[in-house]
Amino acid sequence: MITSSICNPIPFVNENLGSYPNRLNTLHANLRHGNRLIIPYCHKFNKDDVVALQFSSTTNEARTLISYDGSTAIETIAIYYSHTVSGSEGTRYFYDYLVMLDSAYYDKIVTFKFTQSTNVLTSEPVYIYDLSDEIDAGTIKRIDYSNFDRIDSDLDGNLINWLFVPTADHLMFFYLDGIDLESNDKDESELLEGSINDQIISALLKPGIKFQTGAIPKHEVLRLKAVCALDFIAINEIEYLKNGSVEDQSFGNSTSRQATITLTEKKAININVDNIGYTTTDTVDWIVTVNRTGDLSAFDIEIPVNYMLHTIMAKHSSDSSMNQTTIIAGTTLGGTDYVSLLGGKIKLGTAPTRFIIHDQPSFTAASRLYVDITGSGVKLDFKIQFILNE
Repeated sequence: MITSSICNPIPFVNENLGSYPNRLNTLHANLRHGNRLIIPYCHKFNKDDVVALQFSSTTNEARTLISYDGSTAIETIAIYYSHTVSGSEGTRYFYDYLVMLDSAYYDKIVTFKFTQSTNVLTSEPVYIYDLSDEIDAGTIKRIDYSNFDRIDSDLDGNLINWLFVPTADHLMFFYLDGIDLESNDKDESELLEGSINDQIISALLKPGIKFQTGAIPKHEVLRLKAVCALDFIAINEIEYLKNGSVEDQSFGNSTSRQATITLTEKKAININVDNIGYTTTDTVDWIVTVNRTGDLSAFDIEIPVNYMLHTIMAKHSSDSSMNQTTIIAGTTLGGTDYVSLLGGKIKLGTAPTRFIIHDQPSFTAASRLYVDITGSGVKLDFKIQFILNE
C-alpha cells in the first residue's frame, strides 16, 4: 500500500483503490455529483520551481516517479532520499523526491505517476508557467508550510516525516488562487477609568487577513485545512496563525468549492518585532547548489565534506555556437568516473542535459569534482547539486 499525504504540494489519487468513486480514487475532473458542473482545475507552479514530494509505503519494493506531458514521458525522477520509521504498528518506508520544473516543463500541463509493484498513484494535472503577472496582480498566493515541532508520529506529521523533507527549513509549498483584501486585525485596548481622566493600561494590535480562495476542488479545501493546522504556515512570506476553522461553500452549481480562512500575523512585523525570518529548530543545508555560466573549458569545484554529488545539469549558453559538444566529469583531472566521453553528449539547443550521479561522499575531507568540455566555440551553463548524506 502506497500513500501520498494530503499535505503533498501535488495531490495524488490511487485510481485502483476500491470499486466505487470517492475522493481517494478519483481525480477532480472525473468525480461526478449528479448534474453539477465540473470546472477543470490545474495546480499551478512557477517556472524553475523545485518541488519536494514525499510518499510512504508498507513495503520497500522498487518504485518509480515519472512525469508525463499527455501520454509522453518527460523524465523519470531520481529518488532523493529514503528512510524508515518503525513502531508498534509496523514499519513505514518513506521516499523523498525533488522535482525540478525546468525548461522541459515550461508551459505544459503535466501529470505524475508514482508506481510500486501494482500500485499506482496518479497526480492531479499541474500547469507550469510564468506566474509573475498573477503574483503581481495579487490573484495567486504562495503558501509555505511545515511542522517544525512535530513528534515522531505519523498522525502528528499528517503522514509527512518533516525532518527528512529535503528543502531549506524542511518547508513545502504550493500556489493557490485567492485574495486577502479583507482585514482581520486584532485591535484591543484596556482602560483604567478615573474620576478626572482615563488611562490606557494595555493595548494590542495584531494585523490579520481573511484569505478567500477562488473556485477550487474539494481536495484543495481539505489540503488548506490540513496545512493551516500545522506549526508553520506563511502566505506570501508572512507567517500566520489560524483563527477558528476554514469555512467553505459550493461555487455555484458546480462540484468546486470556495473557502475562507481568517488568519492573524504571528509576529506583527514593524509593530511588535523587526525580524521577518522564519525560526526553525534545524538549520542544516540539505542541498548545496553551484551555478556556473559561460564555461568554455575545464574547471573544478569542491565537493563538501559529508555531501554526495547528486546531479550535474549542463546546457548551451544563449551565446554558444550550439555545435555538438560533450563533457566528462570525475574525481581527478581528465577523469571519467562520473561522466564518460561516450555518455557525456549534451543536447543541442538550450534544454538541459541531466547526469544523475548519486556518488557517496567523503566523511574525512573535502574532495574535488573535475569537468572538461569538448566542442568548437561552445559555451555551457552548469547547475551542480550536492546533497547531505550524514
